[in-house]
Amino acid sequence: MLHFSGASQHSLDDKGRLILPKRFLDVLATEGRQKLVLTAGFEGCLLLMDVDRWQEITRSLGEAVMVTKEQRAQRRMFVGLAEEVEPDKAGRITITDAQRAAVGLEKNNLVTVLGMGESIEVWERNKWSEVLREATQSAFFTSERKVG
Repeated sequence: MLHFSGASQHSLDDKGRLILPKRFLDVLATEGRQKLVLTAGFEGCLLLMDVDRWQEITRSLGEAVMVTKEQRAQRRMFVGLAEEVEPDKAGRITITDAQRAAVGLEKNNLVTVLGMGESIEVWERNKWSEVLREATQSAFFTSERKVG
């Protein structure tokens, strides 16, 4: 089973490509996986996962009834922006113009690449700083947290 962890800072090149961290490429190689799916994630990031995991998720999405406008919008972003990607020999994946626009990335932007277990998140650096600040101010990370 794939397991990605850790955070790395990288930049997109002038063609909108991202070099994946070597430790993530090593996980893929160890598991014999190269085909991935990149799509719009949650809270303004991109989400990268292997094709098998993607198929599991989309299968369950296909069974769900989309009643609200918000549910349909989420499906449009999640499924509609999905692209199969495979790291090239330099470990780069291409992020499409539509994907970059959806999460506010520009070519040559600095990004944070975050291992999230079975998936990888790609964040615009400033947006990640905001998310991290909010997370560290939550009760989970403060003295207000009740233990036991």
